[in-house]
Amino acid sequence: MLQKVIAGQAHWLAKKLDYGKSEEEVLKYSLNLVFTSILGYGVLAVAASLLGVLPTALAAALSASALRIFSGGAHASRLSRCVGLGAVVFIAIGWLAAAGVPFMEKIPDLEVLTLQTRVILILIVVIGTGIIYFYAPAPAPGKPKQTYLQVVVMRSCSLALLWWWGGTVWLVYSWQWGLEHQEVLLASQLGIVWQLMSLTPLGFGLLRGGEKMLDILFTVKSEKL
Repeated sequence: MLQKVIAGQAHWLAKKLDYGKSEEEVLKYSLNLVFTSILGYGVLAVAASLLGVLPTALAAALSASALRIFSGGAHASRLSRCVGLGAVVFIAIGWLAAAGVPFMEKIPDLEVLTLQTRVILILIVVIGTGIIYFYAPAPAPGKPKQTYLQVVVMRSCSLALLWWWGGTVWLVYSWQWGLEHQEVLLASQLGIVWQLMSLTPLGFGLLRGGEKMLDILFTVKSEKL
């Protein structure tokens, strides 16, 4: 239903602006991203608040979403599934980050802890650079075909954002705030890891598997009813 509304709005705007078919497709894709983001963050905020993991879930989602703007990534076949699976993934990441901090706090030597976190950060950036170089920008349903120049620009922006994010997290780990909010920084790193994985064949396969599980779940429920 929502997809039809988005398509209608894109068609109306294209006519008003005297756009052609290709520009209308760009409008449709852009509006779809806006509506998906608003709905997705709304569902995530409510669910994460109820489960007590709002700060970490949002840190993971915002980090992943920022990179996803330029790099693309695996998408569910339907808007409702995209929103639902996204909420599940980022709530799970938020919970893992919050649960992981007590184990990190058991490391008595602060210098050892800082070294370990920075080594992990470097690995994420280095491996992420390779993933982006080979797989970004990833295709998406309804996304207009890109020229070679657009592909180069989007890949370059993805790399720049990844490096900027890595440098920022590196610095924040040096501040008192970073030491007091390690769960937020850990959630941000896990969010970036998830986004990088969504660019790869493994990420696409996991998403397809998640959709199949949803199909089985709802089929079983409907049979029971």
